[in-house]
Amino acid sequence: MAKSGRGPQRTTKKDWLDKALERLVENGADSIKISTLAKNLDCARSSFYWYFKNLDDLLNHILEYWQRHNTYPIVEYAGLRSGTICEAVLRIFICWADETEFNARLDFAVREWSRHNPKIRQLIDQSDSLRTQAIEEMFIRHGYGSREAFVRARTLYHSQIGYYAIDPQEPFSVRIPWVAEYVYCF
Repeated sequence: MAKSGRGPQRTTKKDWLDKALERLVENGADSIKISTLAKNLDCARSSFYWYFKNLDDLLNHILEYWQRHNTYPIVEYAGLRSGTICEAVLRIFICWADETEFNARLDFAVREWSRHNPKIRQLIDQSDSLRTQAIEEMFIRHGYGSREAFVRARTLYHSQIGYYAIDPQEPFSVRIPWVAEYVYCF
């Protein structure tokens, strides 16, 4: 009799990564276990090894995913040509507001993971540096001096990361009417 569910022949590398990302966001890095993921995917634990060498390999894939989906979009949006600084800042806010460009829950989960892992902390620091440097360069392109651009970039970035850290459970529909004021202030 055929086994119900997905089965080992139907799982993909993406399935394993998606389930691991889900566990990271919901329960933290310590909850990512091969046996738990296999159970959640309704497949044999051995199918994991078709895609990953070991758990560390999967964790490295998670970190690569996080960089690709949470750091590089900010850098890209900050580097886009814009006519005014308000337009440039608005683009950064658009990036943060679009969960396909920046996943705040994933970012917070990786930050939480970094509290107990120096290697991850180093990656967080590098990512924060890349993000703020890109925003700083955005301000410089719009005529701000280097010191002021540095402070503006850090203020903008830290405010947004702080907003996510307090997790206000505020729907987008509540935030959107305030966008003009946020852009003006930043």
